[in-house]
Amino acid sequence: MIKLNISDQVKEAQKQNRPIVAIETTVLTHGLPSPHNIETAHKIFDIISDHSVQPAFIAIADHKIQIGLSKDELSSLARTPNVLKTNRSNLSYCLMSGKTGATTVSTTMQCAALANIKIMTTGGIGGVHRDFANCYDISSDLTTLSDRQVAVICSGTKSILDIPKTLEHLETLGIPIIGYQTNCFPSFYTYDERYPVVQKCQNVDEITKILSLHFSLDKSGLLITNPIPKKFALSTSQIENWLSKAMHDQRANKISGREATPYLLEKMYQYSEGKTLKANQELLYANASLAAQIASAFQKEKTVKMEKN
Repeated sequence: MIKLNISDQVKEAQKQNRPIVAIETTVLTHGLPSPHNIETAHKIFDIISDHSVQPAFIAIADHKIQIGLSKDELSSLARTPNVLKTNRSNLSYCLMSGKTGATTVSTTMQCAALANIKIMTTGGIGGVHRDFANCYDISSDLTTLSDRQVAVICSGTKSILDIPKTLEHLETLGIPIIGYQTNCFPSFYTYDERYPVVQKCQNVDEITKILSLHFSLDKSGLLITNPIPKKFALSTSQIENWLSKAMHDQRANKISGREATPYLLEKMYQYSEGKTLKANQELLYANASLAAQIASAFQKEKTVKMEKN
């Protein structure tokens, strides 16, 4: 039987019909170097809380799905050795074994849905890898978006991925992609205009209406894409240069599977002399703020409907 360990703060928010935002934890354990990982997680916690929204970081520990971690618990998780990067393929193993696990986008969506949380934030989702013809690597994030009713606020896919193929796969799965104040699908670190987005919303109220309609029509989630703030964006040529070097290292060291993404991000951090870290942090903060605003507006709309009925 699945055991959800929901924090008192999240339980209270649910009881009071207050908005909640789910947050993944692999950004803490696998995505950012120490001590920036703890600093970033704590700031995301504060940004969401400052909007009067309850943050719900999700992790796996003691045979349970932990919904809602405190700042102290986040710090402890960051310092825990050998944390398992969990996705849909190993979540049940992680729970059975009692190992400590950090959640990817896919497992965060999966666990958030179990706790009836509809909004989550992240940096960038997984997708189709650039060397797809040789590695056949497609993130389970995309599959989970197709069968979990959770809206994911992100800055597109990580720059290390094949964005056109990812967009095609999302289209095949029927996942709505909403551009927030943008005509283009974001490219994570860069403010890129190569990939148009057909569906665009100028404000949070429009997004909220789409969420309500979509959740009444379909079992799938949605992507709300929020480009990195322009003043923190890096150039496409810089990213491609650093990525080319990182992918060369990846092939030389035969890194694949769920280890590929954190390896490439770490190498890009090294080659960029920390520039990708700053960009990553700023887009995470912007997405957390937008997610909190969406969660608040969405909860207000649900409350109004409940009162009318």
